Amino acid sequence: MRKVSIHTVEGDIGLARSVANGTTKFPFLGHCADQMAKMLEEIKEARNKKEWQYLTDDEIKEIVGSYGDGIGGYTRELFDKIEAKIREKNERESKENN
Repeated sequence: MRKVSIHTVEGDIGLARSVANGTTKFPFLGHCADQMAKMLEEIKEARNKKEWQYLTDDEIKEIVGSYGDGIGGYTRELFDKIEAKIREKNERESKENN
């Protein structure tokens, strides 16, 4: 399956509407463009509702092993900062793709 950007789909919807409005040969094309636009909006909404998954203390213990200071102080703060940075990058990428 080939990945297609949201921007490409928006362009295709616009092209379909232009063709449908410019000719009587393809009256169903305008309806298809409207349906595609609705589906695209649903996809965008679903992508924006994706919930962030945090690491549990047990998962952090598994990562740091015997090198960490337990899950207190510095280790938890470090992982919170890493998660925040990753979340920020994903949100920025999500906005750029919409």
